[in-house]
Amino acid sequence: MKNPQGERLRPVTGRHNALLKLVRRAFARSELTPEGECAVEGVRIVEEAIRSGLHLRAVLFSESGQARAARLLPQLANQVETLLLPDKLFTSVVPSETPQGVAALVRMKSYPLQDLFGGETGGLVVAVAGTGEINGVTP
Repeated sequence: MKNPQGERLRPVTGRHNALLKLVRRAFARSELTPEGECAVEGVRIVEEAIRSGLHLRAVLFSESGQARAARLLPQLANQVETLLLPDKLFTSVVPSETPQGVAALVRMKSYPLQDLFGGETGGLVVAVAGTGEINGVTP
């Protein structure tokens, strides 16, 4: 496996890697991990997470997505795990029909309710609830 980004990208070839299992489960269940992280896929959404100052636990790149790795790695903090996966393994983890070759585990920001509803900077709050079917999946 060619790794032009040096030691920053850790090659992973086994399906049974604990982190890959966590990412796969987060995508499959469309819910947060026990640590409060969500799985995201795509260059733009990962870049937006970085720009927003969200905590990224891990970023996964496919072999065919190594050009994206060269673009994103300088933007990532050193403590973020960065994995390089064979394309076939990447597609088994990320359920996209046309994967972009980059996915991540991101911790969403949480805010106390008083910050959302009170104060001078209180803004619009949108809440969504339901039990209907989404994309053929019933929650």
